[in-house]
Amino acid sequence: MVPDDRRTSGERLDDERHASWTEYRRLVISELERINVSLDKLNAELSSMKTDIALLQLKASVWGAVSGAVVAVGIILMRFIST
Repeated sequence: MVPDDRRTSGERLDDERHASWTEYRRLVISELERINVSLDKLNAELSSMKTDIALLQLKASVWGAVSGAVVAVGIILMRFIST
């Protein structure tokens, strides 16, 4: 390698660009890894929310069926009593 005092300004600029790009590349990789971790957490939370929604839909269906059955039994009893 040529000592700094013998290198041309173009060579020094190339070295600075290379060093700058290396540092920037590390920053980009670090940010991508951070974003990936956040995305994994969001995916896990979304999966949990989907499960919760499915459970709530099931509960709503059961309560709807029970309510419908209670109303039907009430109507049948009213007709039975009134005859």
